[in-house]
Parts: sequence; C-alpha cells; structure tokens
Amino acid sequence: MRTDFSCGIIPVIHDGTFRRYLLVRHAAGHWSFPKGHPEVGESDLAAALRELAEETGVAGVDVLPEPVFPETYAFTKRSGRTVHKRVNYFLARVEPGATVRLQAEEVSDHAWGRCGDTSRRMTFGEGRKLLRAADAFIGRGGAASIGL
Repeated sequence: MRTDFSCGIIPVIHDGTFRRYLLVRHAAGHWSFPKGHPEVGESDLAAALRELAEETGVAGVDVLPEPVFPETYAFTKRSGRTVHKRVNYFLARVEPGATVRLQAEEVSDHAWGRCGDTSRRMTFGEGRKLLRAADAFIGRGGAASIGL
C-alpha cells in the first residue's frame, strides 16, 4: 500500500450573484480541481498556487490559507497496487474574466460552472463532497462570502 500526497486549489469566481468553480480535465481523463505534488521544501499553499498557475495559467489569485479542505480516497493502479491519496485544497478567489491557458502535457480541458453543474461534471464522488463543503462554507458567509 502506497500513500500519496498532493495540494490543490478550489478556484472560484463570485460576481456578486453566482459562484462559479473551475475544473480541469487531467490527461488521465478525470475532472477535478487543479492539484499536484509539492516540491521538496515547498509549503502546501505554495505548491497549490504553483500547480494552479502551471495547469491553468491563472495566477495572482486571492487565497484563503485556512480552512484547508481535505480530500482522501484510494485507487488501484494498473499494476494492481492500491494507493491511498490525500489532497489538501485551499479556496481561492479568481477575478472575473481571468484567462485560462492550459498546460497541454497535464490538462486537456477546463470548465467553469455553478456548484450543481460543476458537481455533475466531476468524475469522482470525493470531489463532489469537497465541492459541496467549499460551497457550503462560502454560503455560510465564510471568507466574507468570497471577498476574502
């Protein structure tokens, strides 16, 4: 059994009326939030922001360092080996009109959507739970309802 750890960003645009979340379609085919492995000596937050910028070209976001939104799951590799994965996600406000430029080696597509549409697009149930937790946090006035 192997354990894997990554860091990611839950990118959200809030125009005062609606919240829209950014998903990416990873090269492996699944839809999720941008994420990746931290480099040696890199903080979780720095790794998450770097991965967002690398995968989507989106930088200069306003990020909320706490709370961390954890996602845990297990998957089986083609070799038959089970991997237990943990991803720490941070909520980040993206300015409306931000340009997305995908990293073609790792990401094949992207989509912005409201919570329901984004949830339906996500490949895995763990991601949908994560999205609902983040959306509920914002809905309760968390991070000053995304003014951060």
